[in-house]
Amino acid sequence: MCSSDLRCNRDFAQRAQLLARSADIEHVPLAIRKLRLHEAVNLFETRLSDVDSALATYDKLAELEPHSEEVARGKKRLLERARRWQELASLLESEADALSDAAAKSALLRKASEIHRRERGDRSAAARTLAKLVELDPSDRAACVALTEELIALDQLPQAAAVIERRIADTPSKPDRLPLLRQLAALMYDRIGDCEATFAVCEQILEIIPDDAQSLERMEEI
Repeated sequence: MCSSDLRCNRDFAQRAQLLARSADIEHVPLAIRKLRLHEAVNLFETRLSDVDSALATYDKLAELEPHSEEVARGKKRLLERARRWQELASLLESEADALSDAAAKSALLRKASEIHRRERGDRSAAARTLAKLVELDPSDRAACVALTEELIALDQLPQAAAVIERRIADTPSKPDRLPLLRQLAALMYDRIGDCEATFAVCEQILEIIPDDAQSLERMEEI
C-alpha cells in the first residue's frame, strides 16, 4: 500500500471517528446526528473494514432509530459478512422474541437455527431455537425433523420421542403416520429400551399393516 493510500485511510478513520463522536452531542439536531452516524458507519464498513467500530455505530443508530429496518438489516448484513455467527444468531433470536407476527417470528427463528446448525455446529442452541419454532408452528415439518435429529444427537431421547409422538397425533392420514410410527418404535426399542411403549407403537403399526413382520417380531421379543 502506497503512502497516499495510508494517508487516505487515516483521513477516513479520523473522519469516521469524528462523525461518530459528534453524534453524541445532545444539542445537535437529531436529524443531523443520525445523518452523521449513517455516514460514519458507511466509512467504517466500506472504506475501513472496521467491523467493531461499524457495529458500535449501528448500536448508536439503533438507539436513535429503534424501529429502523434499514439499521437492523445493516447490522445483520455486517455480522454475516464478518462471519460473526454467534452475535448474528443472538440478534435474530432477540428480534424474534420482540415480534408478535407468527410468520415473521418463524422466519427469524429458522434463520437462527440454521446458523446454529450449519455455521456454529452448536446442537444445543439449534435444538433450543428449533423447539421455539416448533412450538410456534407444530405443522412445520422441516423444523420437527431437524429438532428430532438434534435431540437424538444430544441423546435427549425422551424429548425426541415426544416430538415424534406429537407429529403422529397431528397426522390424520394412516399412510403418513406409518413412517413416524416406525421411527418411534425403533427409537423406543433400540435406544430408549421402553418395551411397553414399543409394544403399544407396534400395535398401532399393525392397525395399518396387520402382517408387518418387523412389528410382529419386536412384539414376540418383548
